[in-house]
Amino acid sequence: TWPQDTAGRWRTARMHKIGLHGKHKQDIRLPHIYAPVLLKGSDGKIGSYAMIWPAFWATLADDAVVPIPPARVLAAARDILSVEVERQDDWRPLTNEQIVQTLTRLKERQPEAMPVYIAGGLLYQLEGEKGLTSAPHPAAGAYSWPMAHDVRPAAQSLGVRGCADCHTTDSPFFFGGVPTDTPLQGDKRFVQTVELQGIDRLYMWAFNASFVFRPMLKIVAFLGCGLIGLVLLVYGLKALVAVSRACVQEVE
Repeated sequence: TWPQDTAGRWRTARMHKIGLHGKHKQDIRLPHIYAPVLLKGSDGKIGSYAMIWPAFWATLADDAVVPIPPARVLAAARDILSVEVERQDDWRPLTNEQIVQTLTRLKERQPEAMPVYIAGGLLYQLEGEKGLTSAPHPAAGAYSWPMAHDVRPAAQSLGVRGCADCHTTDSPFFFGGVPTDTPLQGDKRFVQTVELQGIDRLYMWAFNASFVFRPMLKIVAFLGCGLIGLVLLVYGLKALVAVSRACVQEVE
């Protein structure tokens, strides 16, 4: 699909338990896969990617994050995390209090480790006895993989309508939003594609804004060329008249 203001959710065969025998029509919504998200690949080119936000419990040591197996988390905090509640946006919602309680339990079981929780692009960790802090961390970043997309005819290709398909100050190509998926409902936010691409937002906005004046620049350039052409024509005619007079005088 063409870039939209917000990336859509896609369902893939792999997330739908491909390989199961018999009929399988179970309505599984998680994990939430967002696509197409236009990201920069290892070759430096922007392409279509599928993307998912991780959510897991882990330990932190020297800024390195090591996931904790879910079975071990449930063994420590099943009574906290298995409370029957109404799902929100397919998630069993988590509260800050539940995170604090679970991290405390994990800390009690492994005192030498620093338990943390990853979700929605943020790393949550204990602060004091009952405090909780959150901050961006590389391990909390979205995971993405290139999409094998269908081939469209040239008439439907991106850019067929001109530069404005990508280069406007509100173009979804650069400024489309991607939700940060998380069970913490109050922490949902949007990340612009330009941030995920690793491009400075102000620079790209200013660069795209310049395209507004490009048609005007072309008009001014053509007018300037036309004016220069007229000047050259006038002086060319004057030169022709001067040469003609000089030839007449030599004949006389």
